[in-house]
Amino acid sequence: MTNLWCIRPSSLTPPHGANRKIKGGPLVDLAALQQAIRASVITDGSVLVVNRSCDDYLEKLGWTEQHILDCLLCASPDDFRGSEWCDTSWAGKLPCDAYAVPYDEAGKRRVRGSLEYYLKFSIEEDTLRIQMVRAHLSP
Repeated sequence: MTNLWCIRPSSLTPPHGANRKIKGGPLVDLAALQQAIRASVITDGSVLVVNRSCDDYLEKLGWTEQHILDCLLCASPDDFRGSEWCDTSWAGKLPCDAYAVPYDEAGKRRVRGSLEYYLKFSIEEDTLRIQMVRAHLSP
């Protein structure tokens, strides 16, 4: 099985206080994730939306799971915004990476100065399923 983790979730301890930040990120190897998407190891059927608010934002954007994958393919390490523990509607507390990607939706490409899409996600540790926590336009 492909390993997409730089830092395994099982090695992390969820916080008990207000500090949700995870040091040492990114947690997920972005290049390996993108390679798995390009090779169709991860497909739109591998994306699970785990927050009601993410589901609502995707509906407002008119996005499907494939749109998420297309945007992730355009992400670069410079887009990384940090790692943190996130509460979800359906999957409990997850260790997540966040990226703000300047993305031209129509051209499915990275364009400097374009609208930035904020994507926060995790990967199930034992499967190749992306767990989407947030997807919206970056403020």
